[in-house]
Amino acid sequence: LKNDSCLGSMFEGCTLLKSTGKLPRVQLVPRWGMEYMFRNCTGLQYDDDLTAITLNGENPYRAMFMGCTSLKVAPKIAGVLKSASSMFSGCTSLTEAPYLRLDPDYAISGLFFCCTSLSKVQCNITTWKDSYYSNNWLRNVAATGVFICPASLDTTTRDASHVPEG
Repeated sequence: LKNDSCLGSMFEGCTLLKSTGKLPRVQLVPRWGMEYMFRNCTGLQYDDDLTAITLNGENPYRAMFMGCTSLKVAPKIAGVLKSASSMFSGCTSLTEAPYLRLDPDYAISGLFFCCTSLSKVQCNITTWKDSYYSNNWLRNVAATGVFICPASLDTTTRDASHVPEG
Protein backbone atom coordinates (compact mmCIF):
# COMPACT_ATOMS: atom_id res chain seq x y z
CA LEU A 1 0.00 0.00 0.00
CA LYS A 2 1.30 3.44 -0.80
CA ASN A 3 0.56 7.12 -0.55
CA ASP A 4 -2.46 7.91 1.61
CA SER A 5 -3.66 4.32 1.76
CA CYS A 6 -4.61 3.26 5.23
CA LEU A 7 -5.72 0.18 7.10
CA GLY A 8 -6.78 2.38 9.98
CA SER A 9 -10.12 1.76 11.64
CA MET A 10 -10.54 -1.46 9.62
CA PHE A 11 -11.77 -3.50 12.61
CA GLU A 12 -12.59 -0.65 14.98
CA GLY A 13 -15.29 -1.59 17.48
CA CYS A 14 -15.48 -5.28 16.51
CA THR A 15 -16.33 -6.45 20.01
CA LEU A 16 -16.54 -10.15 19.07
CA LEU A 17 -13.04 -10.28 17.51
CA LYS A 18 -10.86 -12.48 19.80
CA SER A 19 -7.60 -12.58 17.81
CA THR A 20 -6.11 -10.69 14.90
CA GLY A 21 -4.92 -13.94 13.36
CA LYS A 22 -1.80 -14.15 11.24
CA LEU A 23 -1.39 -11.00 9.23
CA PRO A 24 0.27 -11.39 5.83
CA ARG A 25 3.84 -10.22 5.28
CA VAL A 26 3.49 -6.74 3.85
CA GLN A 27 5.35 -3.48 3.68
CA LEU A 28 3.11 -0.52 4.25
CA VAL A 29 4.10 2.96 3.24
CA PRO A 30 0.85 4.76 3.92
CA ARG A 31 0.67 8.12 5.56
CA TRP A 32 -1.28 6.87 8.58
CA GLY A 33 -0.61 3.11 8.56
CA MET A 34 -2.72 1.08 10.94
CA GLU A 35 -3.87 3.78 13.34
CA TYR A 36 -7.08 2.92 15.18
CA MET A 37 -7.16 -0.46 13.39
CA PHE A 38 -8.38 -2.46 16.43
CA ARG A 39 -9.53 0.43 18.63
CA ASN A 40 -12.30 -0.56 21.04
CA CYS A 41 -12.24 -4.23 20.04
CA THR A 42 -13.12 -5.08 23.63
CA GLY A 43 -13.17 -8.84 23.02
CA LEU A 44 -9.63 -8.92 21.54
CA GLN A 45 -7.55 -11.08 23.89
CA TYR A 46 -4.29 -11.42 22.01
CA ASP A 47 -2.56 -10.29 18.89
CA ASP A 48 -0.51 -12.95 17.19
CA ASP A 49 2.30 -11.09 15.51
CA LEU A 50 3.19 -7.76 13.93
CA THR A 51 6.70 -8.82 12.91
CA ALA A 52 5.59 -9.50 9.34
CA ILE A 53 4.58 -5.88 8.85
CA THR A 54 6.92 -3.01 8.12
CA LEU A 55 5.27 0.34 8.71
CA ASN A 56 6.44 3.76 7.68
CA GLY A 57 4.53 6.98 7.79
CA GLU A 58 3.63 9.86 10.04
CA ASN A 59 1.88 7.94 12.80
CA PRO A 60 1.65 4.29 11.77
CA TYR A 61 0.74 2.76 15.14
CA ARG A 62 -1.29 5.56 16.78
CA ALA A 63 -4.06 4.17 19.01
CA MET A 64 -3.92 0.84 17.17
CA PHE A 65 -5.16 -1.18 20.19
CA MET A 66 -6.65 1.69 22.22
CA GLY A 67 -9.51 0.51 24.40
CA CYS A 68 -8.91 -3.21 23.84
CA THR A 69 -9.78 -3.96 27.45
CA SER A 70 -9.42 -7.76 27.14
CA LEU A 71 -5.98 -7.67 25.43
CA LYS A 72 -3.74 -9.81 27.64
CA VAL A 73 -0.79 -10.47 25.34
CA ALA A 74 0.71 -7.64 23.32
CA PRO A 75 1.99 -8.38 19.83
CA LYS A 76 5.60 -9.00 18.94
CA ILE A 77 6.79 -5.90 17.15
CA ALA A 78 9.57 -5.95 14.58
CA GLY A 79 12.00 -3.12 14.13
CA VAL A 80 12.06 0.25 15.79
CA LEU A 81 8.71 1.54 16.96
CA LYS A 82 7.98 4.98 15.53
CA SER A 83 5.07 7.23 16.38
CA ALA A 84 3.15 4.92 18.66
CA SER A 85 1.09 7.51 20.52
CA SER A 86 -1.64 5.84 22.58
CA MET A 87 -1.00 2.48 20.88
CA PHE A 88 -2.10 0.46 23.94
CA SER A 89 -3.95 3.20 25.82
CA GLY A 90 -6.74 1.75 27.95
CA CYS A 91 -5.66 -1.88 27.57
CA THR A 92 -6.54 -2.64 31.18
CA SER A 93 -5.80 -6.41 31.01
CA LEU A 94 -2.28 -6.00 29.60
CA THR A 95 0.26 -7.00 32.29
CA GLU A 96 3.52 -6.97 30.33
CA ALA A 97 4.61 -4.78 27.45
CA PRO A 98 6.41 -6.35 24.52
CA TYR A 99 10.11 -5.48 24.32
CA LEU A 100 10.06 -2.04 22.78
CA ARG A 101 12.75 -0.65 20.54
CA LEU A 102 11.66 2.96 20.60
CA ASP A 103 12.95 5.74 18.40
CA PRO A 104 13.39 8.73 20.73
CA ASP A 105 12.73 11.13 17.84
CA TYR A 106 9.15 9.93 17.50
CA ALA A 107 6.21 10.38 19.84
CA ILE A 108 5.30 7.68 22.33
CA SER A 109 2.98 9.91 24.35
CA GLY A 110 0.17 7.98 25.98
CA LEU A 111 1.62 4.65 24.76
CA PHE A 112 0.45 2.73 27.86
CA PHE A 113 -1.88 5.37 29.32
CA CYS A 114 -4.37 3.75 31.75
CA CYS A 115 -2.98 0.23 31.32
CA THR A 116 -3.82 -0.34 34.97
CA SER A 117 -2.51 -3.94 35.09
CA LEU A 118 0.78 -3.20 33.30
CA SER A 119 3.62 -4.10 35.67
CA LYS A 120 6.56 -4.82 33.36
CA VAL A 121 8.10 -2.60 30.69
CA GLN A 122 11.39 -3.21 28.90
CA CYS A 123 12.68 -0.65 26.42
CA ASN A 124 15.82 0.54 24.66
CA ILE A 125 15.52 4.27 25.45
CA THR A 126 18.91 5.77 26.29
CA THR A 127 17.86 9.40 26.64
CA TRP A 128 14.67 11.39 27.12
CA LYS A 129 13.91 13.68 24.16
CA ASP A 130 11.48 16.03 25.92
CA SER A 131 8.11 15.79 27.58
CA TYR A 132 6.14 16.07 24.31
CA TYR A 133 7.52 12.80 22.97
CA SER A 134 7.04 10.74 26.12
CA ASN A 135 4.16 12.66 27.72
CA ASN A 136 2.17 10.32 29.99
CA TRP A 137 3.44 7.22 28.21
CA LEU A 138 3.17 5.30 31.50
CA ARG A 139 0.39 7.18 33.33
CA ASN A 140 -1.93 5.03 35.46
CA VAL A 141 -0.05 1.75 35.10
CA ALA A 142 0.15 -0.75 37.99
CA ALA A 143 1.33 0.77 41.30
CA THR A 144 4.35 -1.55 41.44
CA GLY A 145 6.35 -3.29 38.77
CA VAL A 146 9.57 -3.63 36.82
CA PHE A 147 11.08 -1.09 34.42
CA ILE A 148 14.04 -2.45 32.42
CA CYS A 149 16.21 -0.08 30.39
CA PRO A 150 19.84 0.50 29.39
CA ALA A 151 22.12 1.60 32.25
CA SER A 152 22.81 4.88 30.43
CA LEU A 153 19.21 6.11 30.79
CA ASP A 154 18.67 8.71 33.51
CA THR A 155 16.04 7.07 35.70
CA THR A 156 16.01 9.71 38.44
CA THR A 157 12.88 11.42 37.16
CA ARG A 158 9.94 9.44 38.46
CA ASP A 159 6.68 10.37 36.80
CA ALA A 160 4.26 9.19 34.12
CA SER A 161 6.40 10.66 31.34
CA HIS A 162 9.65 8.95 32.32
CA VAL A 163 10.01 6.09 34.83
CA PRO A 164 6.82 5.49 36.78
CA GLU A 165 6.86 5.78 40.57
CA GLY A 166 6.69 2.43 42.36
